[in-house]
Amino acid sequence: MKVLYFHTFVYISHKSHMAILYNTTTNKYLNIYCKDTISLIAKMLKEKVYYICIHQGIAESEYFSKFLNDVENGMFGEVVNVKSLKSMPAYISPHITVAPCYATNLNQFKSKHKKEEQYSHEIGKDVLTNLLNITLHFSNSTDNFKEFTHLWKQFIFPQVSNIRKKVNLEHFKNNINTTITSFLNSFNLVIGDVDADDYDDIENLLQLFDCTRVRICIYICINGFVMLPPNIKKKREYSYIIYLSEDLSEEKMNSIINNYNNVTFCKPITSFIEEDNFDNITYIPFYNKLNKKFCIDYLSYSFKELKDVPISEKNILSNSIINQSIFGSLVILSDGKVYSSINRPSIGTLKTHTFSSLLFKELSEKGNWFLSRRKFLPCKKCVFNNLCPPVSNFELYMQKYDFCKRFPSRRFQR
Repeated sequence: MKVLYFHTFVYISHKSHMAILYNTTTNKYLNIYCKDTISLIAKMLKEKVYYICIHQGIAESEYFSKFLNDVENGMFGEVVNVKSLKSMPAYISPHITVAPCYATNLNQFKSKHKKEEQYSHEIGKDVLTNLLNITLHFSNSTDNFKEFTHLWKQFIFPQVSNIRKKVNLEHFKNNINTTITSFLNSFNLVIGDVDADDYDDIENLLQLFDCTRVRICIYICINGFVMLPPNIKKKREYSYIIYLSEDLSEEKMNSIINNYNNVTFCKPITSFIEEDNFDNITYIPFYNKLNKKFCIDYLSYSFKELKDVPISEKNILSNSIINQSIFGSLVILSDGKVYSSINRPSIGTLKTHTFSSLLFKELSEKGNWFLSRRKFLPCKKCVFNNLCPPVSNFELYMQKYDFCKRFPSRRFQR
């Protein structure tokens, strides 16, 4: 008896019209359009095994014979002889799960302890290992970037409003401890309007992360950066994303780059621009509700471009469950509200919640961190949904999820 075994480093996906094999070690794809072969693959994955028994009727199929050759030649699997089904080695399909301790309902803890500070300790420190990034909006912007009111929900950018708001730092400091900073990978500080009275607060805030491995990145407009005192700007371990609302001379940009470490200039755009001589500027396209065509033209990608970017088996399986672009990240606006996705309702406030309770709720209720492409149309019907980049804040804001173009699709073959 012959059996087709698929290698465990091969990712397999199917929909009614198509199936694919992807070799994560060679970055090679095999597209399958034969309806009968797709049915065999669907049955195999439903049974959570990674092999197909080759019966005589299947072996006589011209399409299946070609499929076997393509599988072996592309190192997706191999055909072996076995004496019987009982003698076959166990080949279980690869899968990934979320730790079961997070499936417990938060209400179980609340029923035992009336006050959050009592049950938050019982939740345990383990939940904090999932807090990888914090983005804190120190203040919003009233004077700069009034034309960019839509941008802060698409990328890390100061919130734009008519009234100046500044975060309550005491609430933030009360929530930060050595347990959090020991697991945290990065901290983004977003500064909108800033004046001399803010400098001590900014410095004291950043000192919370001294002697930690946390990467610090400060997002600020060019006018605010110029005003910051040298003792902050000269910190070698900080990175700066400096937003430009208007053109800046190359001489001034080079002066900043030469005098300060890890500086990147960014400029938001809503339409295509003519080529310039500034190599130091990164242009950020954003959606202003009037430029949909520009966004589609600028951000669309082809199947060839997708294939050119290798993706690991771990990332593929993770994409099937979580949104890796926002998983582990919390955003805190200047009014103290906390978000697991800036395009979804707030999950709490710094004043009324701890990071432990916020994370436990997000994980146990499978909240925004679990917004994978399998939850959005048309992606949920696409065989490539786990191979594409995770859904971004840009897509969530625009409510458009198919920036892919000309992905393979054909009629059934028998």
